[in-house]
Amino acid sequence: VPVPATLRIFNMAGGLVDKYSFEENDNRVTNGLFRWDVLTKDNLELSYGVYLYHLKAPGVGETTGKFAIIK
Repeated sequence: VPVPATLRIFNMAGGLVDKYSFEENDNRVTNGLFRWDVLTKDNLELSYGVYLYHLKAPGVGETTGKFAIIK
């Protein structure tokens, strides 16, 4: 994850699961890696399945993709 950046995670229906904004010296990002607690914005445990993400970093660009949660 580049810093600064905004990361949005969506379920397959397009519902927002969570949104993260990263700024300089953010302790949640170490060497470009973001450690996620796998909780939703409502502090609920995420279900297994496929999710979509949108990452936007000023001066770098935007990217989208998908990932799976396997329990």
